[in-house]
Amino acid sequence: MSLIKHLRTNALALAAMALAAMVIAACASPTPTPTPTPTPDSAPTTVTPPTPTAMESLSGTIQIDGSSTVFPVTQAVAEEFRKGQSGVQVNVAVSGT
Repeated sequence: MSLIKHLRTNALALAAMALAAMVIAACASPTPTPTPTPTPDSAPTTVTPPTPTAMESLSGTIQIDGSSTVFPVTQAVAEEFRKGQSGVQVNVAVSGT
């Protein structure tokens, strides 16, 4: 009987130590993340989009079929694309939810 009591006491002590370790770890302040310092070499690069004349020669058909969730966005993008690309037919459909 004393062996069982001893094991229970050790198990209770071990559980108490584990709980204390978790509390201490949760309350510890996080290590601050250093902020990178920009250098002249890390300046943003400028990307020049293609000229409209390069895109005017596009023609064909684009089929877009997807979820009803993204349909409004897809439809809006297709409408804007059609404005600049009259030679391309863009068809937008919904096949899912």
